[in-house]
Amino acid sequence: MRILIVGPNSYIARHFIDLTNRRFPDWTIDTLSVRDDRWKAFDYSGYDSALYFSAIVHKKETPELQDDYRRINYHIPVEMARLLSLQSPDVQFIYMSTMAVFGQEGRIGQTVHIDRTTALSPKTAYGRTKLAAEEALTSGPLNLAIFRPPMVYGPDCPGNYGTLKKFVTTFHVFPTLRNQRSMIHIDTLTGQLLDCVTQRRSGIFHPQENDYICSADMALDIARETGTGLWLCPLLNPLVRLGGLIHPAFHKVWGNLIYDKEIDQ
Repeated sequence: MRILIVGPNSYIARHFIDLTNRRFPDWTIDTLSVRDDRWKAFDYSGYDSALYFSAIVHKKETPELQDDYRRINYHIPVEMARLLSLQSPDVQFIYMSTMAVFGQEGRIGQTVHIDRTTALSPKTAYGRTKLAAEEALTSGPLNLAIFRPPMVYGPDCPGNYGTLKKFVTTFHVFPTLRNQRSMIHIDTLTGQLLDCVTQRRSGIFHPQENDYICSADMALDIARETGTGLWLCPLLNPLVRLGGLIHPAFHKVWGNLIYDKEIDQ
């Protein structure tokens, strides 16, 4: 098996490469960056699967970044898929998209539930460019698999999980407020990606852990893993609810946002 990893320095890509090397040491894994124009003249022939992990994400969206969002998240993967279809017509193309294509945000005290009927209505440049790429790729000839993971967590994970970990290890106190979020551990996600490659699956997938995750429970797990003392304090709950009226960041941590369990069936 010969596979191409686009964006090998991303968090998910690094863990996927590590898992693949351990399970299938005889596979050939090539890597390709899109930080320069080398991808335009790259030889795409002979690949069984190509996985596109490159993305502009975890950055404050400014007008100056709009072109980068469209180039990395949309233009390059669509053009790369065209080149792959010409040079490796039977290749499987896996595109890492995002839950953000739905444009839904968690809410404190209210469950935001995404199922097969939920409209695709992204609110951010990240979500809009990911959806645009999905639509363009779906109309192409490739054997296509699209993954829309929710929040990914695991060792040294960036993004919201990294922010939560920093909060726990810095303040040693956390509200007891109960919520539900669809999340996925990096090992679960990379395992499903590898299964997709070995089974040559196609379609749109919404991977998540079997159980919805509460932010307070995750904070406790982080405290145990890092050896950090943590006090779950119910007195902070009203402050969280009040904060939700002031700033959307509170909803990102303590809001409820879930994928339906049957969304892929």
